[in-house]
Amino acid sequence: MGDPLPLFRYYPDPIGTGAIIASDNRCICCGEPRGFIYTGPAYAVEDFGDCFCPWCIADGSAHEEYDVSFNLRYSLRTTPQAVVEEIEFRTPGFWCLQQGEWQEHCHDAARYLGVPGREVIRALAPGVLAQLRGTADVSDDELWGEILDIAGDTTGIYRIYLFRCVVCQGLVGFVACE
Repeated sequence: MGDPLPLFRYYPDPIGTGAIIASDNRCICCGEPRGFIYTGPAYAVEDFGDCFCPWCIADGSAHEEYDVSFNLRYSLRTTPQAVVEEIEFRTPGFWCLQQGEWQEHCHDAARYLGVPGREVIRALAPGVLAQLRGTADVSDDELWGEILDIAGDTTGIYRIYLFRCVVCQGLVGFVACE
């Protein structure tokens, strides 16, 4: 079997979210068919689709060799610079209906958990739901209820992107729509 997948501090389950998949493709950076390939966003001058292995992302060689970023830094305002660079250059990204905003909490980047289904959304604490509602800028209660129902359906026009704070373990996130 190959090497164990690298661990990403701010993205604990990139296989579960589909950002990394089993594949026989060769990584364009190391040239090896490592058994897994990254399928998420890659921001660069060239188009890099499904061509980096998780190891080359984790060790920064994909960024160094191809000047590629996997997340955009603009949403990380209170996070230390070293962590911002880890998120931007050495952490898988996630596809979003709009531009994804990596969340921060307690002056650190939060861990990306993915897009929750209806059952997880229904179980979220009132404070988390209030924070999410603020990102959607929705004041109408009926519309907010509809958004929550739709957000739990991965084919809907609304989605919730959920993160967990690495310091206090609280949940944060945002709502995006098509």
